Amino acid sequence: VAGSRWLPAMPVNYSKFDHIEDSDDEKPDAKAAALEEQRRQLKEQMEKKLASGAEQEQDPSEEAKAPHQSDRFSYGEADCKKLAHDLLRQCVSKTPSVKVGNGVLSVAKVEKVEGDADMFQVRGEMRHTWDISFKAIWTYQWMGSNFEEGAQRAEGSLSMCEFTDATTLKSDKSPPIIRKAWVDKGGLELPRQKEVEKALGGKPWPPEEGTLLFGMCKALDVYEEELPKQTSKSQRAAKVEREEAAQEDAEEFAAAGGVIVEEVKG
Repeated sequence: VAGSRWLPAMPVNYSKFDHIEDSDDEKPDAKAAALEEQRRQLKEQMEKKLASGAEQEQDPSEEAKAPHQSDRFSYGEADCKKLAHDLLRQCVSKTPSVKVGNGVLSVAKVEKVEGDADMFQVRGEMRHTWDISFKAIWTYQWMGSNFEEGAQRAEGSLSMCEFTDATTLKSDKSPPIIRKAWVDKGGLELPRQKEVEKALGGKPWPPEEGTLLFGMCKALDVYEEELPKQTSKSQRAAKVEREEAAQEDAEEFAAAGGVIVEEVKG
């Protein structure tokens, strides 16, 4: 063009285009991204927990330990108390019967099991302690003198108080407190009543062989032997239940895409 002057071409600085932002339509949703990141983190945490649990199960040193050493939350005081009560009731109810005259003296049922039971560690070993009282209902059954009288029955109670882990069943060093009472003498004559009372045993302590209390002490020996075994068994069962519940929760968590689904009540 006449009268005009050509200007030299200017170089283009492309670096400024690096800071151009996308339009809103192409931007990722910030909330959705944050939620997805949260899900990913939760999923990773759950997978780590499961992997850690599996390693502990495969660790021989853990398997060699008693349940109370490898799982400090596996068993509570309430569980120990209930197990001790149930086990004592079961053992005492199996007290051997005693023959008295033409009848049989036996434990009919065990009721009113009360008191505390606990466990604690001493140098890595689990010890049990208890202070329990219970009442056993006993019966004396015999056949009448003739066919028309048939089977006869008398009934009474035998209470053992302050039965503790320090109680001595085979010596008089620390005997329990024993209380005996008739509930229904069932028409027994006085001489036979005396025979039944003697067959109950208890004085002097320890009970004489052949008495009901002698057999009951044998049953309590079984209780003392079985309590640690039954506690360990219950600990293992409780641990398995918790692990299975945790596994189910993890599977539900993974199936839901890392989202915890809770039931809405109401």
